[in-house]
Amino acid sequence: MKRLPTLLAFASASFATSQVAAQQAPDLTRLLDASGVSGRVAEISWSASGEMFDPAQTIVSGARSRHITSYGVDSRWQPGDQTDYSWSLNIHYPFPSLYTYDESMDGTGGGTIDGSDGFRPSAQGALPAARVGARAKFLVMTMPALLLAASSGANAIPGQPNSFRFDALGAEWRIHVANGRLTRLSTTENDPLFGTVESTIHYSDWRDVDGIAVPAKLDYRVDGQLIQQEQRESIELTLAARGRGFDLSPNLNDHDFARGWNMAHWFLRRIALGGPADTDQSYPVEFLEVGQGVHQVLGSSHHTLVIETDNGLIIVDAPLYPSRSVAILEALDERWPNRPVHHVILTHHHYDHSGGATAYAAEGIPLIVHSTNAGFFASLLANQGLDAAPITGVGARLALSVDGVELELHDIPTSHVAGMLMVYLPEQRLVFNSDLYSPGRETQNQLWASELQQAVRFLDLDIDVHVGAHGRGPGTAGELSQVVAGN
Repeated sequence: MKRLPTLLAFASASFATSQVAAQQAPDLTRLLDASGVSGRVAEISWSASGEMFDPAQTIVSGARSRHITSYGVDSRWQPGDQTDYSWSLNIHYPFPSLYTYDESMDGTGGGTIDGSDGFRPSAQGALPAARVGARAKFLVMTMPALLLAASSGANAIPGQPNSFRFDALGAEWRIHVANGRLTRLSTTENDPLFGTVESTIHYSDWRDVDGIAVPAKLDYRVDGQLIQQEQRESIELTLAARGRGFDLSPNLNDHDFARGWNMAHWFLRRIALGGPADTDQSYPVEFLEVGQGVHQVLGSSHHTLVIETDNGLIIVDAPLYPSRSVAILEALDERWPNRPVHHVILTHHHYDHSGGATAYAAEGIPLIVHSTNAGFFASLLANQGLDAAPITGVGARLALSVDGVELELHDIPTSHVAGMLMVYLPEQRLVFNSDLYSPGRETQNQLWASELQQAVRFLDLDIDVHVGAHGRGPGTAGELSQVVAGN
């Protein structure tokens, strides 16, 4: 099997200005050979600093990307063989913390990780295939010379001066050149919440490194929203008479690698949040009864709540991605046949709790969201052809009576997000929240927990049981007070 190279962040920049002006497709072989990059790099090392952003973890839905992480990285790459990274991840949101770890990719689609990369226990040893795929996607986008070399030729894009399209590695890519240099590269990827998105790398701050033009600054955007900015402080090249070739095809046939490749921006954002989600969490689906007819749905890092009614079910939250929601619907149908889902309540707009909403909307199941987020969800569903799904917006409070079950939805003011709903079952004195307090989880946010406690006191709710979208099992008001006190 041919070996997957772990790919450096730099780009070939040798398009002839006369060819661009004439809007002729570049002669890729000649241009790449002239660049001195095609097949001559034996080893590259670089140091960089950067910032990560997330467009779906904002305080207000639809706002500009939220700054979540600063990082430093030292890297060494041998094309077609080995890449080593030493990361220092300074996370600002959701839990301020510093993580340091090393990653290695061995050139075969696998690799290893050593050190802590998030607030959950980190898997040591094998690097998950999805993460390898996501890293490879980002790196190949920052070195378009390799992509161009794998293509059969580029064609001018009508109506877009100095822009060309080509096919490589099973995807379509678009490049733009100006003043004889590559300025950006784009392709499409999947996003659980937004559907098909455009992923783009912009290149600037070009420098001469051993006669090769290298961009020292990268700007990574998804549908125009900022995801990552990286500045390289140093780049060193070791050139050889001839380098190694590469072929990603065998790795793209692997399900997990392909997941990382096709949703690279999503996996990289999860790492930057300090909560990597490298393995497929669609299955298993496990039910833990936390009240009479009330079940916490476990089996992933993010949980759903299921409430039984006389003739159906109510779901709270749709975490991660549509395949998780499909798995839950299958499990519900097996456990409660002939009991349809009446409503899906989304506590807030963050994708790790709403990324699976489209699977329910596709079944015509009504969504209930905070009124602050109603337009946001209506727009994203309409963009995916699901505008027929009913959406109800909730203000400060909504009382529901569904098949003999009484429940209340309350707005919870919190610094975590605008438009947060809490679900309260007065008959059982049970409340469900997302993120603010997670019974059974070691990591807690003291501020968010205190905001939940203050809201409960202001609303004068009688509560015996707290259940969270994280952690496991129920908690008590006394345990919440201990978290607020920092114990």
